[in-house]
Amino acid sequence: LKYVYFQKRNLSRYLKIFNIIKKIYGLNPFLIHEFGTLYMKLKKYKKAYQYFFKQIKKTPYFALYYYRLGQISSILNMKKKSKEFFIKFIKIVKTNKSLKIYKYYPIKKMLKNAQKWVKF
Repeated sequence: LKYVYFQKRNLSRYLKIFNIIKKIYGLNPFLIHEFGTLYMKLKKYKKAYQYFFKQIKKTPYFALYYYRLGQISSILNMKKKSKEFFIKFIKIVKTNKSLKIYKYYPIKKMLKNAQKWVKF
């Protein structure tokens, strides 16, 4: 899937392929994260925000949603909300350090970025 994006830099095509995968396999937290991140890359920030926010109600322990919500809130100039989401992200990561999920994402870098943001 990412091959299509990296080869062609075609986000619209990436989104179409992703929708096909979603129909076949359904959604899990990893696919949902990729789907929401794609909306961010397409600069559809409000849609991405709504997408991630809806998902934290279903999967409140998935730290990456909070990180993305923090980023989007910052872009949309919602500073207080951004800080809240980054704090929640930090708490989840620090209490679940052994989770295997963190091997697939640059979690250390994300954690440093979130901590910097919270200090502001």
